[in-house]
Amino acid sequence: EIQEHFKKAGIIATDISGRPRIKIYKDKSGVPKGDGLVTYMKVESVPLAIQFVDQTEIRPGFKLTVQKAEFQQKGEKFIEKKHKKADIKFKRFQQSTALDWDEDGVKEIKGFRIVILKHMFTPAEAKPDRDKFFDELKEEVGAEIEKKCGEIEKFTVFENNPDGVIAIKFQNGSNAHKCIEMMNGRFFGQRKIECFYFDGKTNYKVGASEEEERERAKEYEKWLMAEQEPTGEKEQQPSTASTAAENDDEGNAK
Repeated sequence: EIQEHFKKAGIIATDISGRPRIKIYKDKSGVPKGDGLVTYMKVESVPLAIQFVDQTEIRPGFKLTVQKAEFQQKGEKFIEKKHKKADIKFKRFQQSTALDWDEDGVKEIKGFRIVILKHMFTPAEAKPDRDKFFDELKEEVGAEIEKKCGEIEKFTVFENNPDGVIAIKFQNGSNAHKCIEMMNGRFFGQRKIECFYFDGKTNYKVGASEEEERERAKEYEKWLMAEQEPTGEKEQQPSTASTAAENDDEGNAK
């Protein structure tokens, strides 16, 4: 819950076991005291967390107060914490991999240039003409965001994601920041949008369902049959099995 709420401001650091570095303070009897600590990978996320998360409700009636952590020395003597070589290597590896995104999935973040928008559509809305629907969505959303936030380098719609996810890569971090300020909490098609920085690891790509694949195969077969209507001598029509196989090739090539 805390991780989901605070990731709006940037990538949350993880320990060597992969767990997010989030600490909930407890009293001697193990009861949470009501305060905690979230560690981000980049220091620039701290003021963003104060801006986006402070005075928001993590649960109904539970409002958060967010501020920069301040640590006090215990005792008079300062004891420097020793870091194992493995920990240092892991931290360097984590920083290098978490800030680089691959063009097909979402893995290429340099600084904070990539934002994720959720609840921009539902896969059911795309029917019956998926291509037209997603082309219009890209044109409508992309044009408005580029006009108000700045130049977009890459606009990716994860068409089969049930959360209606779009990823936008901007030319610079300030434009991404403007996008979050403008889009987070806004309503689009009667749905409340979530807009936050990409965390560097979540894969939003979802494959088409078996039913959708069957529907596409049927549509492709209809189109193929229409294209091959005989104009003179009667031509042999392709079988359903061969058409489905050709549709698989077409889908894979896309």
